[in-house]
Amino acid sequence: MVSTTTGEVIGVNNTGNEDGERCTVNNPCEVDADGNITVEQGAAYGEQTWWLYTCLTATRTIDLNKSGCELPKPAAKH
Repeated sequence: MVSTTTGEVIGVNNTGNEDGERCTVNNPCEVDADGNITVEQGAAYGEQTWWLYTCLTATRTIDLNKSGCELPKPAAKH
């Protein structure tokens, strides 16, 4: 998913409801805080990528220790 304003990548295509079915493979649904389920055939979903930009350095590499970086850090192995 690319911003038509800036040309930056702002998301990654994830899935979409193809057949109008409820909460099945290739037919995702939305569940609100009260447990109500909404299904919309043709609805498409994506994942935001803005948090990647919070960790980019001037040379466009990812630095998880950069101030303001919002990516989760890997868990330490024991």
